[in-house]
Amino acid sequence: MVSQAIAPKPNSVRPFVLRKGISELSDLRDGASVWGYPGDYYGRIYYVNNITGDSSYDGLSWETPFDEVSTAITASETYRALPSGTTNDYQRNVIFVQGTGTAYSSITALPSYCDIIGIGADCFGNGAGIARIGPDSGAYDGVDATATARGVNFYNIQFQAGNGCYAFRGTNLFRSNFVHCCF
Repeated sequence: MVSQAIAPKPNSVRPFVLRKGISELSDLRDGASVWGYPGDYYGRIYYVNNITGDSSYDGLSWETPFDEVSTAITASETYRALPSGTTNDYQRNVIFVQGTGTAYSSITALPSYCDIIGIGADCFGNGAGIARIGPDSGAYDGVDATATARGVNFYNIQFQAGNGCYAFRGTNLFRSNFVHCCF
């Protein structure tokens, strides 16, 4: 009798699989790859890297990432506003922000129905490789959003500001979460 089982590949070759309702983002370790998050995904996934990215790229892969979080937010909101053919279709987008040694520029607008996920070092570390939004110095806020945003979730992001300024100030933020973030 021939076995139908297929031997699994070694973990060093096979990426970790995040399964909706079972896995959590904290299951990822530094340097781990992932596929299948969170399964069949109908929204857009955008990638941001302030070292290798460019505002003229499409932001749809790590090979063509956006240069700033604000550029990805604009693209996410533009895509979300496109007609989907139904009157009750809320697509959720994802923005992956690569942690680097350079902080991302301040942002003044937030997306709705979107997950913003910092990839890289733990946001409670020493600053190297963390997805940081806001200036390292000067009199600028990190996030100063006055428009209404709904259902935006932040994961593993460090919000920072210049001296005497706000790390995060959102006027109207509904049904949103901050998970493993620091200010």
